[in-house]
Amino acid sequence: MGTSDAERPLIELYQMMPGAPRPTPAGGSMVRNLPSKALRFCPPVVGATSLGWYVYPPMDFALRFDGQQTSWRDPEGTWHRVTPGEEGIVPSWIEHYRTRYPAEFREQGLEEDTPGLFNADPNAPNRVEMYSGVLVRTAPGWSTLVRGPANLPPRTDHTVFEGIIETGWWVSLLPTIIELTTPGLDVEFRTHRPLAQLQLVPPEQNGSRDAGTVGTIDDVDADLWAMYRKNRLRRTGEDRLGSYVRTSRDLRRDASGAGGAVGAGGDTEDDEEG
Repeated sequence: MGTSDAERPLIELYQMMPGAPRPTPAGGSMVRNLPSKALRFCPPVVGATSLGWYVYPPMDFALRFDGQQTSWRDPEGTWHRVTPGEEGIVPSWIEHYRTRYPAEFREQGLEEDTPGLFNADPNAPNRVEMYSGVLVRTAPGWSTLVRGPANLPPRTDHTVFEGIIETGWWVSLLPTIIELTTPGLDVEFRTHRPLAQLQLVPPEQNGSRDAGTVGTIDDVDADLWAMYRKNRLRRTGEDRLGSYVRTSRDLRRDASGAGGAVGAGGDTEDDEEG
């Protein structure tokens, strides 16, 4: 018997390929790469780093753009061309995938189906669509933002494009778009370093331009001015250092005691300190 939509979690993530890393909650040990001051006094930075899930390369490999086309190097050291319109099949995936694909869902045309690892953009040969092997499903109406890992040391040899996928209905292997930036360079990917970060997008934010209000200082109402004043007093007072941490902690403790949930607005107190 299947699980109803109401009983499912907001997001489900399944690694479909053998030996490939499973997604993990974002942050974790990667938070240690943040500056010590951010760890101590800046929950917004830590929170952004820890929001969502990491997905990883399914194997150690490299990509190289020679100025005309892109190739990839497998773990054995063999180079293969990434051909537009043709998914790069990994032989070790074939038996694993096909033997676990339920027969009742193998309709005509899918008998020999095996997803690949890469697909090249015919209009931009230095841009590839890569599959980490992760299948994602979200609650109806929810989507998944695919982006580069937040606040990790940036890499200059490639860019991860951001995209919002409507994973409430589009259930397939989640793609990551990678653009190589330096011709002739072997760009290495390792299974221990996150490739991308997945973050939930609620229905009310998915494609809506009406979810927010934009105005000027003349449009700020009295309630908002009162909240602004309170937080300006926090960040300009003698106890400004650590005020965001303390206020956020107190609000969460009070909300937990009341059986509710609340988000803390306020300053980032270390802005004053640089």
